[in-house]
Amino acid sequence: MIPITPELDLCILGTFNQDFDVITGANTIEEAIEVYVNESTDEDLQLLKKDIEIFLTHDENEIKKEFSERWPNDISPEFAKEFLALFYASINRKETL
Repeated sequence: MIPITPELDLCILGTFNQDFDVITGANTIEEAIEVYVNESTDEDLQLLKKDIEIFLTHDENEIKKEFSERWPNDISPEFAKEFLALFYASINRKETL
């Protein structure tokens, strides 16, 4: 079992749900991630990055299982690892600016 990840929970439930396009004004999940990262504080992104790192230390099947249990109607478990990797890369890009 993957530990509780409060920042990632808040991020997915508050923004990356079925209405992500309305909430962020983005047409794709990739664009929505960029909007989220650009509008978040550095402190919030560091907390989120730590939560993502927790997930990324687990194998893909465990990540899929956790996504299907925690967020069954939000992010597809089949896309979970890619979603996390895209988010992580976006945060890292912002850090280097």
